[in-house]
Amino acid sequence: MHMLEVKYDMRTGHYTPIPNEPHYLVISHADKLTATEKAKLRLLIIKQKLDISLAESVVSSPIASEHVIEQLTLFQHERRHLRPKISATFLAWLLIFLMFALPIGIAYQFSDWFQNQYVSAWIEYLTQTTLLNHDILQHILFGDYGVLSLGTYSLVWALPVVILISLSTAVIDQTGLKSWMIWAIEPSMLRIGLQGNDIVPLLEGFGCNAAAISQAAHQCHTCTKTQCMSLISFGSSCSYQIGATLSIFSVAGKSWLFMPYLILVLLGGILHNRIWLKKNDQQLSAPLPYDRQLHMPNIRQMLLQMWQIYKCLSFKRYLFLSQSVLLLVFYH
Repeated sequence: MHMLEVKYDMRTGHYTPIPNEPHYLVISHADKLTATEKAKLRLLIIKQKLDISLAESVVSSPIASEHVIEQLTLFQHERRHLRPKISATFLAWLLIFLMFALPIGIAYQFSDWFQNQYVSAWIEYLTQTTLLNHDILQHILFGDYGVLSLGTYSLVWALPVVILISLSTAVIDQTGLKSWMIWAIEPSMLRIGLQGNDIVPLLEGFGCNAAAISQAAHQCHTCTKTQCMSLISFGSSCSYQIGATLSIFSVAGKSWLFMPYLILVLLGGILHNRIWLKKNDQQLSAPLPYDRQLHMPNIRQMLLQMWQIYKCLSFKRYLFLSQSVLLLVFYH
């Protein structure tokens, strides 16, 4: 004889009628709970000794199901106080936007001013120097792929972005604001198949993709690790790449295209995850709640974090750039 089912929806708090006979009790949409809610729910299950499973159906009696649903109803009331308000979620996403928009905007203004006031005149002066007035040197130093013409230009546009984004990331991290932001945006992150904490490597990806992928392998939940690493690859742009792209748009006189570019990069990563990565039904782990206490930053730790990001980007990128320039020069 086929047993009836009682389904309880953790997302809405709705449940089907309880029959007066043994039945299966099914808990659905537990993966839609935030990290804080999952931790509270686990404690409730242990404290009240609830005979339920978040991963599969269990055989239950009418009395047991009534007790479970009574406790889950109380949990739903408490859950409303655990969730961030819409205003907090909006503010958190705004802060995430500003932590990149402000450094990029300031870096753009500085690089544009510095390029026009000093660098262009300096390179023009060097091209006229008698000591460097040889065809080979002119080609190597000042040609289309010249060490000074291309290398200096990349340095002027990329380095300020690297420094300011690393500063922004370090301040957010060292003040504890990052934990609050993770808590506030988690409900919206769940909609794209990621946990709140999975945003951390994604944000680090805008500093350094290599470091972000490494962090994703350790920080992301096992069930969302693939999604998170994929989103870093398709949906973030390292700060060196940001500076290079910014310089291209600047030369083309289309600087206004930069923000749509960043938005499209992120949307492309989200779309990639939604299309190619199937939802994992095992997203039921309960990480610890986030520490949302704000505090003054540790200057030493902040500078150390900035230095790590700078080393990750500058050494590898400029080593690659110098090798590319030499190969292009010899090729031509």
